[in-house]
Amino acid sequence: MELDDPTRSRALALVRELRNPVIPEEETGARVDELERILRCPHVIFLMFFREPELSDEEVIEEALKYQPFAL
Repeated sequence: MELDDPTRSRALALVRELRNPVIPEEETGARVDELERILRCPHVIFLMFFREPELSDEEVIEEALKYQPFAL
């Protein structure tokens, strides 16, 4: 999947905001939902926080864009 520049910039901004520890917890849900909708990747949070070795913000976007849902 490819993203246009404004959409990619928004996704990158969301990753950076979500990785910022000063964002109040009540504000994270909507950001996560938006990021998952943009990237169409349900495990983007895993890529951001639990992937070893740690991915850069840009790498999170690239890995999420590789996600392919199972087709039945």
